[in-house]
Amino acid sequence: PHGHCENMKLKYFEVYSPDNCQIECLTELTIQNCGCRLQSMPYNSGYYFCFTPTSAIFLLFKTHDQCSCSVACSFKIFDPTLSYSSLSKMVQSRLLHGIDLDSLTRKRNFLVVNLYYKELNYEQITQQRAYDIIALLCDIGGSMGLFIGASVMTMFEVIDLLSNSLATRMLTVNKTPTKSNI
Repeated sequence: PHGHCENMKLKYFEVYSPDNCQIECLTELTIQNCGCRLQSMPYNSGYYFCFTPTSAIFLLFKTHDQCSCSVACSFKIFDPTLSYSSLSKMVQSRLLHGIDLDSLTRKRNFLVVNLYYKELNYEQITQQRAYDIIALLCDIGGSMGLFIGASVMTMFEVIDLLSNSLATRMLTVNKTPTKSNI
């Protein structure tokens, strides 16, 4: 609800991602404007490779920033890792029992493939508003409280100052000077 995600169907890719969407959009822009595609772009049987200088195509991409690719709603990431080693002689003898092959032929022509997940994780990422209505109202209320509180406090301090100065003046006015006979 706080962000815009999309898993739209792409023409050249099976899986939606912002990168795939961007590549597809740039491919379509190139085909529309030039009638051809770059060699690195996804395949479209009806169009040939562009022989336009790269700088001209770069300017085309720079000036036609029309790709509106949003964040994917869900995606999967698989990081492939490769590791290999030779089969041990014991495994070779068990697998190839009764087959007469020399060791070099065995090494070149036989392999065991193990596919597995390196990590079994699920991570959920949610988008939230950075600054919602409640935070805004709290900030406004706090600021108003600070300024109104300061102004009320200042008003009472001014009243206190005036009343003290008025009281001091009244005491000095009402006090009659006494004469002393010296």
